[in-house]
Amino acid sequence: MITREQLTEIGTITKAHGLHGEMAATMDIDADDLATLRCVVLNVDGIYVPFFVGNARQRGTQAVLLTLDGIGSDREASQFAGSTVYALRDDVVHVVDDVDDVPADYFTGFSIIDKATGQTIGTVSDVDDSTINVLFLVDRPDGTTAYVPAAAELVTDIDHEHRSITMALPNGLLDL
Repeated sequence: MITREQLTEIGTITKAHGLHGEMAATMDIDADDLATLRCVVLNVDGIYVPFFVGNARQRGTQAVLLTLDGIGSDREASQFAGSTVYALRDDVVHVVDDVDDVPADYFTGFSIIDKATGQTIGTVSDVDDSTINVLFLVDRPDGTTAYVPAAAELVTDIDHEHRSITMALPNGLLDL
């Protein structure tokens, strides 16, 4: 059974497109990368269900038209309008060219380590991507939450195996 902890959000299905089950989606990864995933995952009645990508083609910078095996009509496709599209976390890192292409949600559960002190600041519990300046919400050991910019220029190392990010944080950031 697939759990939420195994997934990272990669997009949203916006609507059915055409008559044969094709769907329009806004995606954080491009169509070529989407087609190389083992599967995409949708929440169906509270259960995370894997679907194989039949076809994916780019339409603009973030829009993708895709078909999923098992969805063959506009009626079936329209049931998924508004649904979040997930990928298995382990698959996402292997299909993108660099860390900038990884959706920030992928890092939920990673430990943040301050490069200057070598100390673990806390664990990423959520990502605030409501503005152009994406923030990691980091649960600290003392029970407080730190807001850390999810900026590639601050990242000095990522250990995918141990799920940690080492960051060169500006002085005073954690005191805010």
